[in-house]
Amino acid sequence: MMIKLSSLLLFDLVLLLATTSAECLAQGNPKTGMKLGIELLDYASHSSGTFTKQPGFALGLFTDTHPLVSDFNNALSLRLELNFVRLVHYRVDDRFLYSYDFTLSQYSLDERLMVSSLELAVLPTYSTTLGPVTTFEVYAGPSVAIGTQTLTTNIRSRTVVDTLSFPGYYPPFGEYNMAKYRVPLSLCVGTCCWYHMLVVDLRYKYTYIGGDTIFKYFNELYVQIGMAF
Repeated sequence: MMIKLSSLLLFDLVLLLATTSAECLAQGNPKTGMKLGIELLDYASHSSGTFTKQPGFALGLFTDTHPLVSDFNNALSLRLELNFVRLVHYRVDDRFLYSYDFTLSQYSLDERLMVSSLELAVLPTYSTTLGPVTTFEVYAGPSVAIGTQTLTTNIRSRTVVDTLSFPGYYPPFGEYNMAKYRVPLSLCVGTCCWYHMLVVDLRYKYTYIGGDTIFKYFNELYVQIGMAF
């Protein structure tokens, strides 16, 4: 009898702790955790040509401030994120002229740009309670990152245009770093849905990486999953 009673008390205690934790999350109390996910928009909208296609991804940590404004069901807080982000972009069948050994040729290239960076995001976040263990959030804000970029090229075809000397056409081949460092700037807009300690995050990012390359602006859509600690 005592064992059965102890088991019931232990079950009630665990249930109480789980319910209290869920209510704290639902009421907009600060959360700390991690998220990871992949990029879908750029991945789905561009062919990879002769490259093996791979998506960009993001993984990192987040934490909330105490609510700036709150009531029983709603809260406005500031979310800080530190993420490692890998942006991957493809351009297929890029054509240009190249002169070598008194021969002018037209080349067709496939190109893959990778930007790997460490990102800090500051996201004002509005949350509202949908149920005892469910919370919906919307957020928008900027992020700044620092990282490196690499452009890799594959030759699709080469056609001889003329056999005269045409100096001055020297495009890149192979793999090289266009700049040692980049500072990507992004605007982020997204939504989160929390269930207990688990979260699904859908995020749009408009990113500018700058520099002297033709690759400057990117539209990205990330789907991430995560959990609070």
